[in-house]
Amino acid sequence: MEGEKPRCFGRSRGRVNRETPTTVDITQLEDSAQELVPLMRARGRSKCSTTLPPTFHACRPGEQAWGVHSSIRDGVRRGAGATGIASDSVIEEGLSALDINPINVSSGTKTLKESMLDDDSSSEQGKVQIKPLGAVKRSVLSTKPEDVLSKKGTTGRVVELQTNYFRLPTVTNWQLYQYRVDFKPEEDSSAEKKRIVREFKEMLGGYLFDGTMLYTPHKYQKDPMTFFSTRPSDNTKICVTVQTVGLLAFGDYHYVQFFNILMRHILESLKLQLVGRYYYDPSACIKLDGHQLEVWPGYVTSIRQHENELLLCAEVTHKVMRHDTAYSLLERCCRSDSGNFQKYKVKIRDLSQPMLVSLRKKRNLLSGQDCLIYLVPELCCMTGLSEQMRKNFLLMRDLADCTRLVPSQRMDRLQHFNRCLKTNSMIAEELKNWNMELSEYLLTLSGRILPSEKIILGSEVRCGPSQAGNWTRELCLHPLLVPQEIDSWAVIVPNRQRRDVGKFISALRAAGCSMELRFSDPAYMEVDDIRIASYVKAIDNVLRSCNPRLIFVVLPSSRLDLYSAIKKKCCVECPIPTQMILNKNLTSRNIKSIATKVAIQINCKIGGAPWTVDTVLQGLMVVGMDVCNDTTQGTSISVLVASLNKPMSQYFSAVSIYRTSEELTNKLSANFCGALRKYIEHNQGCLPQRIVIYRDGVGEGQIPYVYEHEVGTLKMNLEQMYGGKVYKMAFIIVTKRINTRLFCDGNNPPPGTVVDDVITLPERYDFFLVSQSVQQGTVSPTSYNVISDNLQLEPDKLQRLTYKLTHLYFNWSGTVRVPAPCQYAHKLAYLVGQAIHKTPSSKLDQLLYFL
Repeated sequence: MEGEKPRCFGRSRGRVNRETPTTVDITQLEDSAQELVPLMRARGRSKCSTTLPPTFHACRPGEQAWGVHSSIRDGVRRGAGATGIASDSVIEEGLSALDINPINVSSGTKTLKESMLDDDSSSEQGKVQIKPLGAVKRSVLSTKPEDVLSKKGTTGRVVELQTNYFRLPTVTNWQLYQYRVDFKPEEDSSAEKKRIVREFKEMLGGYLFDGTMLYTPHKYQKDPMTFFSTRPSDNTKICVTVQTVGLLAFGDYHYVQFFNILMRHILESLKLQLVGRYYYDPSACIKLDGHQLEVWPGYVTSIRQHENELLLCAEVTHKVMRHDTAYSLLERCCRSDSGNFQKYKVKIRDLSQPMLVSLRKKRNLLSGQDCLIYLVPELCCMTGLSEQMRKNFLLMRDLADCTRLVPSQRMDRLQHFNRCLKTNSMIAEELKNWNMELSEYLLTLSGRILPSEKIILGSEVRCGPSQAGNWTRELCLHPLLVPQEIDSWAVIVPNRQRRDVGKFISALRAAGCSMELRFSDPAYMEVDDIRIASYVKAIDNVLRSCNPRLIFVVLPSSRLDLYSAIKKKCCVECPIPTQMILNKNLTSRNIKSIATKVAIQINCKIGGAPWTVDTVLQGLMVVGMDVCNDTTQGTSISVLVASLNKPMSQYFSAVSIYRTSEELTNKLSANFCGALRKYIEHNQGCLPQRIVIYRDGVGEGQIPYVYEHEVGTLKMNLEQMYGGKVYKMAFIIVTKRINTRLFCDGNNPPPGTVVDDVITLPERYDFFLVSQSVQQGTVSPTSYNVISDNLQLEPDKLQRLTYKLTHLYFNWSGTVRVPAPCQYAHKLAYLVGQAIHKTPSSKLDQLLYFL
């Protein structure tokens, strides 16, 4: 494209995305900005197109193109991008036509009731008799095991809880007609599509249109129907075709989609701004002028069929908006100051600015859409946080104050949201037209608090968690469950920190003394500088000279390249456990606390274990599975971690790198068989009596594949390993990123709180568990979905086992959010995906070297 002007509107080269917001990955942008400088200088002020890294990706037609999503919930999450804010909010006026009588349909004039009865269906008290769905009927996948009669437990203290759900006492229960609306030539902007369809609202009658599908309670006589309109921007003639897809009856799968589309229109009626997938309120923004940022509060909503009724889930979210634009970032980097189409009637100041080129997603390419979208940097507002911002303590503290809501604040926000819906006259009219009603208060239900667990230390010492939910104090006063003798180890340290590390080693020995963890004198290896080559050479010298069980490495700073090089060296090339520590922690005020945690980590990395809990079940093997992406290699990482003994103090881990779902299934299967063989080695040739698998990293849309392929493959493996004998296995999907919140008397519920009714799903054997204790913000429960189970355990025992396993993550002397094997798998997957980028040596597969 050298010297060529970007044809922003040509279909062969791509189109400017004329509907915003649009986001851009700021991290990639900042890395690429310097590369743009010589390009801009070489071309002077001529127009040019610059292709940025592939992290700039586009969206489906009419939606937003996103870089890194930076939604903030209960604190500030990583991610930065850029977004352009649309200047108008489209409210579907066609909804109000539902109460117009008569309604003009293309072939004649009929009343609403007559239009609804065009298919000869009968009416009772103004309602349409529900008939079976035609072409669009789709059933919900039921993953509830057939032999599970009840998923409700009874153990624990019953407690009244509130949730972030609202009841819908009445909902639309009419028969609806679903139509597909196509535009020729193709139109990308959903706002423009809705404007065009709105021109024919008198002919269409009452309808709901989301940019692709149109829902209406009456049947059109002509099929397909064709309309013609003109696009004001370039006077192009647009042919609009409305064609039948099928019927929707209340209770059908796609009927729930209709409710959620209606809910999005209602949010638009509240004048909320769509940014990405969620709606935010710019009028209620919190300005952080000192940091040139704004925090926009918003809402995430979802209507779904739960155990006995449809419920609306509403959650508070936040978006960090920056005052600068993508262009201002380029301007700063390039030190220099689009196009012809002006959607917002904003004059582009610099016609020579480089365009941001966005690649469409694969599903859009398969549908024949243009592969490239050009974005004008000047119209793209930056969102999220850069690395420099994340290192700003004052900024992060101020953001946390805005976004980390305590339960009472979150409940107040949700009730305010409810009042806005009920008091807005236009929304009230729309809900009335669609026969929908929203309850006034948050949903109340019954939950249970499971009994607290006893932590087992060395010498059979038992203790319970403190009020803060941890056992750190008791851990420092008693022997570890399985202490190791650190009799051969080495310390690699920059020569300037030699004195500081000596003091820390003394603190390390003192911390280990009460835990019966003894450290011998280490071998010291000093490095003259902080180059990667110097550290690698020091590791080689240490391995040749003293053959240590562990290498203790002092890092001058949190440099990822240095950390990655050392981990790759010691996990792949020369397998040996390593313990890293930053130089600043050697002289920290909390040196005693840091030394205690480091001592426990070292003990675990060479085969020890600090504590356990009584799991009761004999012959139990617990498996944790997780996956993550390696963005630098374009691959994905799958990790399996399995327990090998009853105290859950020994583990086997396996890592695989894959590219396709089929490859993932095959490698998980191979790793699972490897774990079974290791279990046999550790248990006198016996196979596990029961196997419980916790699978993390599964999205909602991936459940059918996991259910049909992964579970099926593992069952075939078990049949082969058990030689046709009966085996007992449960496969549980673990989901952390959910919108469900639980409240107890306006506070966070205590650890061990379980909910297994009302807000669970009828087609699943599922439950929610709050296992962790949080001191700030609102606690997030974890969802557990049992998709296969022949353990013959009551729901109580499976829930309690899950809660017990959250006590066994040795990197934290307290409960964590997921079972320990699952957390170990996540920790290892993150290490490989972020630092090692290769499969670790099998010589380390029975050590927790990744803690």
